[in-house]
Amino acid sequence: MNEKTGCAQEGAQIKRPNYYGEKRAILGESIAEVNARGGGLQLSKNWSRSLKIGEIHEIMLTDSVASPGEALTEFTAIAFFEVSQGGHSVIGDKLYLDGVEVGVLIGYEMNHMPNHMNIVFKSKDGVPEFNLESKIRIQ
Repeated sequence: MNEKTGCAQEGAQIKRPNYYGEKRAILGESIAEVNARGGGLQLSKNWSRSLKIGEIHEIMLTDSVASPGEALTEFTAIAFFEVSQGGHSVIGDKLYLDGVEVGVLIGYEMNHMPNHMNIVFKSKDGVPEFNLESKIRIQ
């Protein structure tokens, strides 16, 4: 259990806090493809964030294991998406691209707020191809 966040870490996956029950999916669609790599971002200490209908956020994938409040040593920014069904995201939620699980939520980075939030996922099997209008689900 990470004492800073209350999240349990199991191997390379972070599981959401036990006090969260069922919740509806956050849905959206890719609106811009991105292929940018970098590192040195600082994840916020937040372990959950609400996403509202109409908001646009950036999806980043990493092979690094990091927790809220820690530095992210490397990432690949892959897409911007628009939220079509709002909801509440929590560390440990899964990212689905066109129905296929591609990552697990490890944190948020607020460098570009209030324009958009960077939502960071631990990649399941490398970096998948995100296309314009790819369907996004976070749950």
